[in-house]
Amino acid sequence: MHRGFSADPEMAYFVDALSVFKGAGYTFVEHPGTPLSVLGTLAAAAAHPLLLRDPQALVDANLRDPSTFMTLVHALLLAGGAAAIVVLSRLTALRGPADALLAVAVPASFFAAFPQSFVTLVYWSHNSFALAGGTLVLAGLFFALRGPAPSGRALAGLGLCAGALAAVQLYFAAWTIGLALACALAAWPRGARTALVSVLQVVVGAAAGFVAATVPVLPRFPGFLRFVVRLLGHQGLYGTGGAGVTTAPLWLDNVRALAARAPVLFVAVPLLAAAIGAAALAPAARRAHSRLLAAALGALLTWLLLLAAVGKHPSVFYLPALAAPLPLLLAAAFALWAHRARAARALCLGVAVAALVGAAVNGGRALRAQRDRVAFRVALDAAVGAYLAQHGAAALPDGRVGFVLWGAGMGEAHCYPLWVGASYASPALQADVARACPGQGIAWPRGTVVPAEASGRGVFIALDGAAAALPNAAAIGPADEVRSVGPTGARVAFHRVDVSAGRLETRP
Repeated sequence: MHRGFSADPEMAYFVDALSVFKGAGYTFVEHPGTPLSVLGTLAAAAAHPLLLRDPQALVDANLRDPSTFMTLVHALLLAGGAAAIVVLSRLTALRGPADALLAVAVPASFFAAFPQSFVTLVYWSHNSFALAGGTLVLAGLFFALRGPAPSGRALAGLGLCAGALAAVQLYFAAWTIGLALACALAAWPRGARTALVSVLQVVVGAAAGFVAATVPVLPRFPGFLRFVVRLLGHQGLYGTGGAGVTTAPLWLDNVRALAARAPVLFVAVPLLAAAIGAAALAPAARRAHSRLLAAALGALLTWLLLLAAVGKHPSVFYLPALAAPLPLLLAAAFALWAHRARAARALCLGVAVAALVGAAVNGGRALRAQRDRVAFRVALDAAVGAYLAQHGAAALPDGRVGFVLWGAGMGEAHCYPLWVGASYASPALQADVARACPGQGIAWPRGTVVPAEASGRGVFIALDGAAAALPNAAAIGPADEVRSVGPTGARVAFHRVDVSAGRLETRP
């Protein structure tokens, strides 16, 4: 069974997608992420098309086994990534075998930029649309500015795509600003009025795209706007820190921490910007490549705006967005330098080889990580099964385990991610998740869900040490048993818990 999915945010979008069939509407709107929820609803219907006339049965079938849903949405991401690779490879003009190497290196640079790059192809997250959406939009800009002056319809179409992208993840709004700058610079030789009209066409198109993509969650917009205000006006992740936007020392520390996770990315972009700038110093190059330089400046501005945003709220999950403009900057540098002097061409070919090697290395890392993940999943199932067999119905009556509470690190178990998704998304599906997970609940920082039928003794299963960080740690107590699980030796702890009148009993 396909179980390669994560609790956050994959299961949140999964549960939110199902809420439509319960008549509850979408509720997971902080990012706002609405296109993922809408596409998820379509995937949930496609997973069980024979149950469309019975919405409750369709919800139950998806919750019992999310594997078909996840296969479909991962395939959608993979198709978007493949489209981006094909489009990017066509940005380089082919004049010989060496140019083919440059063309392949352009999309490869995204996967060489940071170690987790390949995960974006199979991770149903708003951040994964940086390649399948963001890079494709920038590629569309490069193609639009490569030929004759783009039409107003083309500019509005680019803006429409950028607006829909911002509805996937709010900080993707940087794409709209980058597009507007590029189009203004490209149109400037035809007059300031033409440049202003180009900006308006992009911005109006983006506004229309954002509104169209978020129509299904318009009733939830007040909550979404409150989240945005809190995000902008407070420090810390998701605006959970003190008041204020940020401070220079904090922002720099955050950026340094991100750079340590993806040094290739934070070295490559400034170097490419310098190479493009050096080429632009020559008046002849500015005249011959004015539109290309405009597109490159738009991509660079997009990167700088993203850096400002993720420096305020850092996370390794935001690296795909920072890597998204990289292939376009590399394509621009190749176009400006690859057909100059022999030394410049040799350097371009060397960079291309480095990009391909980096992508291959990160691909190997991704395969090893997936192998370890599958091995952990199998070993976890075996360890939990062995514990329950030892302490379950075959044990003495006072030693029986009647229910299970899942904790941190148990995302590879079936019910932990479902409960996480239900806590983030529609509360209307709490009862449905409970039916899909009889005798199983969750205890984590956002709350505790005790199975309705739970009584007496149960077990809390989590990574060793996770229980101490919970608000109700006193009700969990020390681990009865700790087992090393999987190839990395992850330590999984089994804690005794007791339930009385539907609540965990505090232990001495």
